[in-house]
Amino acid sequence: MTIRKIIPIVVGLLVLSSAARAEKATLGVSEIDVNEAVRNAVQKQGNSTSLDRVVQSLEEQLIDQINRSRKFQVVARSDLKQILKEQDLVESGLVDPYGENAAESFKVAGIKYLLVLGIDNFQDYTEKATFEALDSKATKRIIQLSAVAKLYNTTTGNLLESTNLQIRQQTLEEQPTFSRQRGDLTQRLFVDTARKMAGKIAARVTNVVFPAKVLAKRGDMLMINRGDGTQIEAGQTWTVFSVGEQLVDPDTGETLGNAEFEVGKVKVTRVNPKFSQAKIVEDNGINKGAILRPHRESEREQESDRNFSTEDH
Repeated sequence: MTIRKIIPIVVGLLVLSSAARAEKATLGVSEIDVNEAVRNAVQKQGNSTSLDRVVQSLEEQLIDQINRSRKFQVVARSDLKQILKEQDLVESGLVDPYGENAAESFKVAGIKYLLVLGIDNFQDYTEKATFEALDSKATKRIIQLSAVAKLYNTTTGNLLESTNLQIRQQTLEEQPTFSRQRGDLTQRLFVDTARKMAGKIAARVTNVVFPAKVLAKRGDMLMINRGDGTQIEAGQTWTVFSVGEQLVDPDTGETLGNAEFEVGKVKVTRVNPKFSQAKIVEDNGINKGAILRPHRESEREQESDRNFSTEDH
């Protein structure tokens, strides 16, 4: 094959590669904001260091978890911070995210989605127990973290929706080993708290913009476009929905998303690096392309983790 023939092929492959990369939605992740009241309360309790370590870990874990979804091109926080500072969005507090002027303010060149995360509650405390019969003592270290995540479509300036997420992590330390292991166990607790919160946020954002979909169906088995690192696990139950027409509020003209009709349930049996396998539990018309959402087991979880809704299915 001559050089003249090879060059067009190479150029074509580069173009296709660039097009494939361009299909990824660009997501900007803002610097995590800690509510001033929370910061003051934590300072009075002497837990500022704990809060800072959790926030620092959360920033790193969040970028990692979002990248692992393989759905987004993530903009570096340092670059995004400068953009937001120039637009006086975060620091000024003058922009009402629900107001009419938000559209222009939240348009960020080159970024389609913007994730704004705020910490609205942080608790770090210990509980001690004495077991006289065993002549033993134990200390339980507990961290409670609550965050509000807001996802914006910067091309329209619309707030797609917001969600409040809470987690509670703890570790139990027996007195004989407490002094030696305290540092390691505490650091692990901070990292575990940040990782769990980051996983919840990344999964929620991914499910908003790119709901899980049925890749293929054969008999009573399904393939789902969710793989390792995306909060999908063997044993989970997911509800399947067919997607209907777009819904528009007749009073405001606001697009509310697409109609979704439940058509079945599946149970995840295997998680692979890039996709997962599930067994059909109920089938009332499951087809390729149907979307899936994690099945909520309890009313309490539904209240604390309010679902995002979006027009961008």
